[in-house]
Amino acid sequence: MTDMGARQDVERWLAAERAALEGGALEGSADSAFARVFAAVPRVEPGAGFAERVARTAWKARVRRRRFVRAGRRAASLAAVFIGAGATYVAVVEGGAWVVRTAAAVTVRGVSLVVRSAAEGLDWWSILVRVGRATGEVLVTPQVSTAVIAVEILGALALYALSRLLRDDRNNAERWEART
Repeated sequence: MTDMGARQDVERWLAAERAALEGGALEGSADSAFARVFAAVPRVEPGAGFAERVARTAWKARVRRRRFVRAGRRAASLAAVFIGAGATYVAVVEGGAWVVRTAAAVTVRGVSLVVRSAAEGLDWWSILVRVGRATGEVLVTPQVSTAVIAVEILGALALYALSRLLRDDRNNAERWEART
């Protein structure tokens, strides 16, 4: 299609769009004019080695990123080693025996506190076990079992009576609203 023919198709399409907006023409004519304009646009196809160049570039970027991450990890590891070595040097040379004495005291106090707490927790647990066992023995006796069942039945009857009262109360309220 020539440049002049393409320009005429664009003009027809724009005129059909204006007419459709003003309500003077059908929307379908503008769509078909646009389809003719779009069909005249030349297709752009990628070159022969496009996919290969893109894949190679992406692979190079991946390799570069991996190298950068690996170098960062090495630098962080070296920094941690130097900081640890410096801290150890200061602790041993400058602090000397004081650091060793303090670490031992803190460790011994911590271990004794944990052992004491565990023993105290076991004492409380054994007390709870005894209370639970005594309560269970009392509930198993026939007299207490009968009393518990009687209380449960009375509770069920009370709930039934309450539901009846509430139902009657709701019915009375509906009757009262119907009168007013």
